Amino acid sequence: MQAQSKLLEPYYDFLLEIPSEYVGRAMMDLELRFAKDFVPEIDGDVAILRGNAPVSTLSGYGSEVIAYTGGLGRLSFSVRGYGDCHNEEEVIEKIGYDPERDVRNSGDSVFCSHGSGVIVPWNEVKQHMHMPSYLNPTKELTDEQIRMRAKRQVSETVSQFISPDEVDAIIKSASSANKKETFIPHKGINHKTHVVKREAEETTYRAPVKGSIKPEYLLIDGYNVIYAWKDLKEIANVNIDGARSALLDILSDYQAMKGMELIAVFDAYKLVNHKEEYIDYNNIHVVFTRTAQTADYYIERFTKENRSKYRIRVVTSDGLEQVIVRGENTLVTSSREFYDEVQSVTEEFRKKHGVT
Repeated sequence: MQAQSKLLEPYYDFLLEIPSEYVGRAMMDLELRFAKDFVPEIDGDVAILRGNAPVSTLSGYGSEVIAYTGGLGRLSFSVRGYGDCHNEEEVIEKIGYDPERDVRNSGDSVFCSHGSGVIVPWNEVKQHMHMPSYLNPTKELTDEQIRMRAKRQVSETVSQFISPDEVDAIIKSASSANKKETFIPHKGINHKTHVVKREAEETTYRAPVKGSIKPEYLLIDGYNVIYAWKDLKEIANVNIDGARSALLDILSDYQAMKGMELIAVFDAYKLVNHKEEYIDYNNIHVVFTRTAQTADYYIERFTKENRSKYRIRVVTSDGLEQVIVRGENTLVTSSREFYDEVQSVTEEFRKKHGVT
């Protein structure tokens, strides 16, 4: 109950060989599948990408490669070991594990008193101990010191991939130590089920917070909006930088009136050697994508990674993009509908505050 556990999943090392004309598509696919450490190598008409990715996300991708390359592409892989789970929060939330309701694997301890066993709740154990804590044989650590040490050890350990044999050894060790083959180490997480509060000293474990409202994020496909709004399009035909600045000013005013987190995303995929860039413009966030990455792709990635944490709405008139983000349970507003919304919110604000 005071441990800082880490959820792992199996990973593959992969080798992807495709015609070089498909390298952009392949890099986008691999990013969406949470691949790591891949850099394309171009050899004539052939592109080679090596890296690693979760087994779960690469499932079925070999067939897709054959399909979009017309049978000219090939994907091969080998077992790498275990690494950080790419969607840890989503998995934990879906399972909804509650350690205080797990009778078979209780976090409580059994003490011997007057020849009989006495169950002591996990968060009262330190009050009953008559021997030094195994966490520190020389001196007693405070709860905060225990948490910081565990956090530091985890960060140092999980950065390296763990082999299947090492994982098996960890599980076996934990099972032996707890005399239970089904013992599951627990990390202090938010749970769906209700937990009865106990009056005791502060500990790592926290009961779930019920009824909390997720923060709202509004993602704007910048250039899509510019060319969908007549006034901005006319400016863009003369100076695209001027149109972008005008849009950001409008979005800043809109954010001030509505109060959500707002991110405007602009394509920079045609620029050479451009890294993904983040800046704050007044009260909003602005993203310029990196080389070979579109605004659509950035928005897809953001919604996929954050759909469980935030309420997300996307503004775009790209039909394919609308279909994709709706598949991630995300609200979608067309660029023209958003124009009407901005006008309506502005008019309502002026009437309310007497602004002409």
